[in-house]
Amino acid sequence: MKELDEVMAVLAEIDHLFKDFFNWVAGQYDPVSGGFYYARSSREDASFQADIESTGQAMNIIKDSGLLDGMPDDFRRKAIKFFQERQDPITGHFLDPHNEMRTIERLRVRGTNYSVSALNTLGGAPLYPLPGATEDTGAGVPEFMADPQTYRTWME
Repeated sequence: MKELDEVMAVLAEIDHLFKDFFNWVAGQYDPVSGGFYYARSSREDASFQADIESTGQAMNIIKDSGLLDGMPDDFRRKAIKFFQERQDPITGHFLDPHNEMRTIERLRVRGTNYSVSALNTLGGAPLYPLPGATEDTGAGVPEFMADPQTYRTWME
């Protein structure tokens, strides 16, 4: 019993660390863009904006916590618009306008994955075909996985 009491005490300490977690997440929300900032300090620096990855992570937190069904329709609409506005109509990737996503492939792929997942969660959809999409399937794969030789070259 002593070991269980010790474990419960440690878990209570950990729970205390997350006491204001949902308030913190809510504080990252930007009601104008419908996205979430990475940190409170980002809100005060004009070189930062609400970004895809932070917004995607916030959507995962909201969904995984069972809070999504209680979110207002306006919240959903703004979040869907946030992601859709960041989709490049030519490449199909989802890109933040203020960082290096356009030039760094792993960021492009990660941003696209976060965006598509969040749009699915929110009941939205991409506006344009995804990277690598084909007419018959609509499924997309990153350019570096187009065929085995391209993938090998990318890996090397």
